[in-house]
Amino acid sequence: MEIQIGRTYTFEAAHQLPSHLGKCKWLHGHGYKLEVVIKMALGHTISCQSSSPECGMIMDFGKLDEIMNVVLADFDHTNLNLTMQNPTAENIVKSLSNRISQRLPPHVKVSKIKLWETDRAYAEVVED
Repeated sequence: MEIQIGRTYTFEAAHQLPSHLGKCKWLHGHGYKLEVVIKMALGHTISCQSSSPECGMIMDFGKLDEIMNVVLADFDHTNLNLTMQNPTAENIVKSLSNRISQRLPPHVKVSKIKLWETDRAYAEVVED
């Protein structure tokens, strides 16, 4: 069994999909919404020293925010084509998932990363 926590974030970015047959071949922007869910094995011992502010937590939401501020700094208000060959929602969410995973403590894993490109369209990575 696992326990999970999640948080949402937003960022603005531009992109174009050069091989797309529709309007997305032209440079345009999105107000992205990102849902980040992290998990930990339920049996994992969470440090609960009397002075530990994270007693009983997977991770403090503030620490998750710190990680996300670093990760999203490379995406927010950028042209995604300058750092990705084909910045589809799928490629963006995959890149975000990899970057987040690299910054988490060893006992914490990504459970799900869901990237909303519009209010009706999203891509997500769901980890095993």
